[in-house]
Amino acid sequence: MLMNDCLVTGGEGFIGSRIVAETNAQSFDLKSGQDILNQAQLTEALRAKKVIWHCAAKVSVPESVAKPEEYHRTNVEGTRMLLSATEKTDTRIIFSSSAAVYGEADYPVSETEILNPTSPYAENKRDAEELLRESGLPTVILRYFNVYGPGQSEAYAGVISIFIRSFTRRRFDNLR
Repeated sequence: MLMNDCLVTGGEGFIGSRIVAETNAQSFDLKSGQDILNQAQLTEALRAKKVIWHCAAKVSVPESVAKPEEYHRTNVEGTRMLLSATEKTDTRIIFSSSAAVYGEADYPVSETEILNPTSPYAENKRDAEELLRESGLPTVILRYFNVYGPGQSEAYAGVISIFIRSFTRRRFDNLR
């Protein structure tokens, strides 16, 4: 498959930009996430695409609590618009969901775990997953846990940042 046949929504965000960098797929939707709500632009960008990595989303859990309607519009309605633009096609969609759909589990979870979202952001991801399942399109849903890598804000690195700080502190403390 040619990468011209592939598109990454949210291609300027952390995960989307890594996909674009590694695959040379076309990017759609700047960091604001708002272009996903422009049906005409979205439909044009998706024309003749075989694979869509759907990464466009607003991602701050605290901000989702403060602005639930804005998050729903981008994360759920944006997904609905993407599906509308791809109906009656055989487009494959790879969706960037989140482990947040499981809630605050204090034990390892599996794919079959009951979903228990505890924030508007997590509810958005769950709702978007449901829209994708109902679409009938071939879809893969990825629920990321603790994503970390070059260029990521430490604020979103979760437990990985804690591990690195702890390791670094211990390593340098041992040098004294």
